[in-house]
Amino acid sequence: MPKTAGEPGHLIRGTRGATVRDMPRELPKNIERTYSEMLRFRVTPEHAALIRQAADSVARRKGTGDLSAWVRETLVAAARKELAKDGKGKSGD
Repeated sequence: MPKTAGEPGHLIRGTRGATVRDMPRELPKNIERTYSEMLRFRVTPEHAALIRQAADSVARRKGTGDLSAWVRETLVAAARKELAKDGKGKSGD
């Protein structure tokens, strides 16, 4: 029996990878978001679990937070660090 989109290990278009469960494919039309851009990327099931564990750890330590916020903050910090190495400076939020 094939797996559905909400089950762990669901494959998108026959490629190997894991989806982030509980993440809507489209935002409801009535929700106004501060962050309007979405990035989609593939990870292995092991990487997905590792990312979730790290985000949960930060949320427990800070007392607040979620997976999306942690990934966003981590990727933005990594991008700024990488651009600084090239002398490109800071980019906008």
